[in-house]
Amino acid sequence: MIKSQEYRLGVLRGIYLKHVRSQGKEVIINIKSRTELQAYTYLAKRGFISLNIEETNTSLFKIQILQLGVEYIENLEVKDGATA
Repeated sequence: MIKSQEYRLGVLRGIYLKHVRSQGKEVIINIKSRTELQAYTYLAKRGFISLNIEETNTSLFKIQILQLGVEYIENLEVKDGATA
């Protein structure tokens, strides 16, 4: 079974990839489960992402990774040897 910490890290890495692909723009996501919502809320409280509900649908959220989240992921990649 996956731990919640590993799950949140996976979510943050996914946000980071979306951030790179969208060139730093906000991304709209559909949160489907309570577990997803808890992970995104936790990351927002820690200052890694901004999370805003989309006005038209309560399951849609605008997310943007913040500088702290970018630095955290980049530091992990360097530590893990993923980047040169």
